[in-house]
Amino acid sequence: MPHHRQLAAIMFTDIEGYTAAMQENESKAIELRERHHQVIKQAHENFSGRIVQYYGDGTLSIFQSAVTAVQCAIYLQQALFNHPKFLSALDCTLET
Repeated sequence: MPHHRQLAAIMFTDIEGYTAAMQENESKAIELRERHHQVIKQAHENFSGRIVQYYGDGTLSIFQSAVTAVQCAIYLQQALFNHPKFLSALDCTLET
């Protein structure tokens, strides 16, 4: 039987503070998770990644290269950090 090998970069995402957000306001936390999933899906389409599994507020995904995985991660951080709904769902305040 032939062996198939594939080089891949693996990325795991998680929403920091999600458990506390669920305890404080469940509906808001679910909204936060849904927004997170939307952004994750779009980012993976943009950077040719594949979501392997959703784990509650986290995701496990793979990419063909480490470069595209890092580019996707940067995009995710910027997209989520700059999105007002995401920030308000966590009740975050920005400090300069």
